[in-house]
Amino acid sequence: MEIKSRLFENVDAQALSVLFAHMERKEVARGEKLRKEGQTCDSAFFLLEGAVSVTKRSGDEDVEVATVRGGEDVCFSLTSLIDGGVSLTTLSVTEAGAIAVLEKDVFEDFCKSHADAGVILKGNILSALAGFLRQADGKIAEMYKTLEEVL
Repeated sequence: MEIKSRLFENVDAQALSVLFAHMERKEVARGEKLRKEGQTCDSAFFLLEGAVSVTKRSGDEDVEVATVRGGEDVCFSLTSLIDGGVSLTTLSVTEAGAIAVLEKDVFEDFCKSHADAGVILKGNILSALAGFLRQADGKIAEMYKTLEEVL
């Protein structure tokens, strides 16, 4: 298995082949819930094939915030590799396919046994998470400005 992602930029190809060999490919069925908002996560995954709907709870309803198709450069539950936290969204399979799962303990063992690659990989993850944080901050600023205009 090989996965193309910005997360793997500048990581040694041999080390990546070891990491990919430790990832589990799992078939997923339409209607399957891969994550539920608030659920504790101890793994991340890439969508290889199929499609996933991403929803966020807002008041009494779930709001679809994105639909992701297999092959897009998206790592779901990326933060769980760092902190083993909870899922921020609900992820539901809308088109059967396959995912590649990376368990947190496998990721940690890889980073210890392949220290150079692990440092680069963790740096790439931190850069991705910082980008998400900046985007969220921008959206909050826009919502605050809109709220001020309305009030």
